[in-house]
Amino acid sequence: MLRIILYVSTMSVGMTQRDLQRVVARSQQANRRLDVTGVLAAGRGVFAQVLEGNASALALALERFRLDQRHSDIRLVLDAPAKLRLFDRWSMKLIVDDSSAQLALDARDGKAPAQALLERLRVHHAEDPHC
Repeated sequence: MLRIILYVSTMSVGMTQRDLQRVVARSQQANRRLDVTGVLAAGRGVFAQVLEGNASALALALERFRLDQRHSDIRLVLDAPAKLRLFDRWSMKLIVDDSSAQLALDARDGKAPAQALLERLRVHHAEDPHC
């Protein structure tokens, strides 16, 4: 059964653009093997990541994230069944965007629904000319 999860975490101090690119490159490889799709948004010191796949693959991914020293304070703000993939063309895409980051902070702090961030990221996917 297909699921979608969205978590928000705090970026480690000193994270660079190059570090982010390495994270995405490794995630793309792992996600292709596990048939996982998704997006990583970064900005304002936070990560927001959406992953889509089967429950066991997502559980493995979450366990990896919890052990990763590049971020902390991981909060799962959405975990739901999905009828279809929203990010089907991306094994993992990096979006550096302060607006998405603010929505991530709001979702993490309970000030806005996670769906608002999910919709913003879905629009990025729909408008991406490189897919």
